[in-house]
Amino acid sequence: MAKSRMDVNALVGKLLEEQDGEVLRKGIRVLSQALMETEVAGLT
Repeated sequence: MAKSRMDVNALVGKLLEEQDGEVLRKGIRVLSQALMETEVAGLT
């Protein structure tokens, strides 16, 4: 598990360097939206 986390950290660092964070921001936006939708669906 720790190895996967290290790989994710490396990927995030690379995205930040190469794309000025735009790709990362879009990914976080999509993930946040999916999490909120899942949470709302669980409330109904």
